[in-house]
Amino acid sequence: MPAGALVTPLGSAGRLRLWNAPFALISGVLLALAEALLHPTILLVFFVSQLTDSLRTIGLVVTVGLLGWYLPQLIVPWLSQSSARQMPWALSASLVRAAAAIFLAYSGYRTDVTDDDRLRSFFICYIVYSVAAGFAQSPVNELIARSIPAESRARIFQQRALWAGIFAVGAGVLARQTISTDGPGFPRNFALIFIAAAAAASGAALFVGRIREPRTLQRTGPARFTPRATDFMRVLSDGAFRRFILFGVFAGISTAADAFYVIYARREFDIPPSWIGAFLGLFAATALLSTPLWAGIVRLSGARGALQTAMALRVVSPLTMVGLPYALDSDLYRDNVSNEQIIFYILAVPIAIFGLTARGLAIGNFRYVMDLSVGERRSAYQMLALTPMLVAAAAPIAGAEIADRWGFDRLFLVALFAGFVSVLFTGLLAGTGRRVRASSAAWRLKEARS
Repeated sequence: MPAGALVTPLGSAGRLRLWNAPFALISGVLLALAEALLHPTILLVFFVSQLTDSLRTIGLVVTVGLLGWYLPQLIVPWLSQSSARQMPWALSASLVRAAAAIFLAYSGYRTDVTDDDRLRSFFICYIVYSVAAGFAQSPVNELIARSIPAESRARIFQQRALWAGIFAVGAGVLARQTISTDGPGFPRNFALIFIAAAAAASGAALFVGRIREPRTLQRTGPARFTPRATDFMRVLSDGAFRRFILFGVFAGISTAADAFYVIYARREFDIPPSWIGAFLGLFAATALLSTPLWAGIVRLSGARGALQTAMALRVVSPLTMVGLPYALDSDLYRDNVSNEQIIFYILAVPIAIFGLTARGLAIGNFRYVMDLSVGERRSAYQMLALTPMLVAAAAPIAGAEIADRWGFDRLFLVALFAGFVSVLFTGLLAGTGRRVRASSAAWRLKEARS
């Protein structure tokens, strides 16, 4: 066959598909910008705290965000098998997410509503946004996998992670300027942030819609199987996986205080609003700069090493808050520290730790499940691996109850204890690499003989 025969039939459609990689890159970066501007444990909890003093309502921000994203994961595996094309699902969910962000911006911009009405509108919009984000993730990833050649995919993901981190730092700069005392008053300051997030989410949906999905190509990734009840039972019979779930439960409990670090800093130490925007930039910067660190840890110690390191570092956040009152009352501090802003820098330490460990936990969890799972039941492994998110979703409500009854210091103690326990449980996780492959092979042999 002449060489030109492979190129000519592509015509304009083939040339349009050359833009798939840039479109995927731009949509991913814009979506990361929108997510940063709607960061739940930094910006959104602060927004809600301006409307209510209820810690339960403030903690509900994180709860509805996690549950909204989690519940679609129970449906997506069946939806992805129901259609040969992913574009309708990816674009529809992306458009709904953008629309929710637009209505969120509108509700923040209005000045003729009460705080209760604004709060109600916020939660409705944020629930829709979170659910749409949960539905969009898998179809968008599958669409990119189908539409971009395998040799270009890794480079696109690396560039997306880099530019997403840079834009997230920019989101922190924007938030710092917008919610500072020199910026617009509340709620107009947050309305500007929500407008920027809506514009970014809309742009992301636009560029997702510009991706050309090849109609004739099959899935480019590993074959997926719709999980059945027997698959879930088989997965739960895997001892290494059960230990991972137990670790995830305690890791989820350790997040009980995550929604309240900013609230604690604001209520107890009257930290300026501009510092909260700076916290967002700090979170994004530490997450971006830690990427090479976690890549090296995974390469040297595997997924278990990444999880152990991340959880060991993460306990520094509640430990800082537990020790802070004692440090401030010490003679050493009173006699040698005269700069009042030192306390603000100390309060930034937990946020920096969260940014540092976020990438490590994401990489470690994903790699551990992928290393441990058996191919034909990988979907069941992935779905069950998300179950600790239910604990993480309930943790802020429990944390609010603890803080209301016994104060923030007890809440940070609970988070510290759960963090230490989760670190201990990482020692029970199976090692990755050769050990996990041997364990999985033995488990498959045992299953075959049964």
